Amino acid sequence: MKNLKSFLFSIYILTFTTPTWSLPYGSQNIRLAGSPSISNGTLNNSDLIKTLQVLFAQATERDRNLIRSQKDISIFATLAPLKDKILQALSQDPGFAGVLQEAVERYAVEMMRAMPATFIVNRIYPSLTAHLLIGLIEESLGRTTETARLSTMDVVRDNDSITPIAVGTHSLGPQSFRHPMGFYYIIFKAERATSELQTLYYQWTHQGKNFNAALKIKLGTAEQAVGNWKNPVQSLRSDRQLVGMAWISPNVRDDIPMVLGRYIAYLEDQGFHIDASRSDRTWNLSEIKNLFVHGKVDYLVKEAHSDGDLVNMFQLGKNSKVIVATKSGNGDLSGETFYILLPEKRDSSLGGSEKFGVPPRVVGEWMKSRSEITTTPLIYLNSSCWSIKKVFTEITQVSDPHFINIPSLDSVAFFNNQGANHMRTFIDGIRQGLEFSAIEQNLIHLDYQGQGWSKPTRFVFPNSRAYFSQITQKLGHFVDYDLQVL
Repeated sequence: MKNLKSFLFSIYILTFTTPTWSLPYGSQNIRLAGSPSISNGTLNNSDLIKTLQVLFAQATERDRNLIRSQKDISIFATLAPLKDKILQALSQDPGFAGVLQEAVERYAVEMMRAMPATFIVNRIYPSLTAHLLIGLIEESLGRTTETARLSTMDVVRDNDSITPIAVGTHSLGPQSFRHPMGFYYIIFKAERATSELQTLYYQWTHQGKNFNAALKIKLGTAEQAVGNWKNPVQSLRSDRQLVGMAWISPNVRDDIPMVLGRYIAYLEDQGFHIDASRSDRTWNLSEIKNLFVHGKVDYLVKEAHSDGDLVNMFQLGKNSKVIVATKSGNGDLSGETFYILLPEKRDSSLGGSEKFGVPPRVVGEWMKSRSEITTTPLIYLNSSCWSIKKVFTEITQVSDPHFINIPSLDSVAFFNNQGANHMRTFIDGIRQGLEFSAIEQNLIHLDYQGQGWSKPTRFVFPNSRAYFSQITQKLGHFVDYDLQVL
């Protein structure tokens, strides 16, 4: 067996070299990453970050009133005087892209929250709005990237109807309208779903490129997508083995060493050891699929930013590696295994390019194959911010009651082995065999004590009142859809 700390150190040296830190932003501690000052002495990144922090806080207060009256916001003018410094930081410090992206995402979400609730465009995925704004900022900085040319489609669901909305960083043709945040959109006709499968087609143009979308819709019921598990956590222990996984997304960027280090420290504290023969090697999608299909993973926590990704449930690095930790059993368990999946290469672009996605329908296919082998559920904690906004798409497209989806209500802090931390409290609860209600009470206790973040970061657990009112009840008759943008 290989010592965990020495193994972690080798991962740091071989894979990442940039230290990380956390700075306050507004009323919350958003996760920031960075590096030492740029060597030429003309720019200190920590000073630039602090300047951006103040500017975004001021812009949030100023532009909240503007956007309520649907007037154009002015974040681009705010950043213009810092253009050269931002470009220099982006070119010389890969971690700075993550800093800027998080600040923009927080700002964009605050702007969308300030919009009138009756404005249907306000109901598209918040992180998609942020990504459109990031693309516009990229362009204002003179950077030509995929994000600056972003165009896609989202949908807004109301009971048995669905409204497609095309969006883009630039005009989508004569039918489009300009949003006060600067992007463009087309609201297509709302369609009512029935028990029969319907396929609808849409077209628009964006920067000289023709886009086509195929939207398949059908009425679904909660029973086909949400299970009624009385003791799901206990059922994971039926084979006396408990297997967990932390899936660290590429968009965690330069915070990856920090998050990895925290998990390694936790596992070491809990008596796990690295399985050197299975660790520090490249993994591909087929190996991950094998874990799902053959019931070799019981619970999965995702460490990720939401990233405006409406299509995929998971993001995977183009080259990913795995760390495998094991622990001898005690009590009712004969042993535990914990996988940490992480990208081999950091992604320094604002929009992100060193990754590919795993759509929820693919996960649904894996779960269908899994159900032929085992009836044990798979518990999935989606800790990306505001994943409650995405949970309906994930639940309905996976469409398997054995896949237990637990979303977040708001921003979520990364896993931490120190202090009060919601992610660790969740994992501890699963490993201790606690039921969801007990884990939820432990999380409420953290919030009640005022520890952790200034806003509650509770997750929504199955069998709770909140899950029924915010998810199951709304799925009573939901529009099951499959959207393909070409």
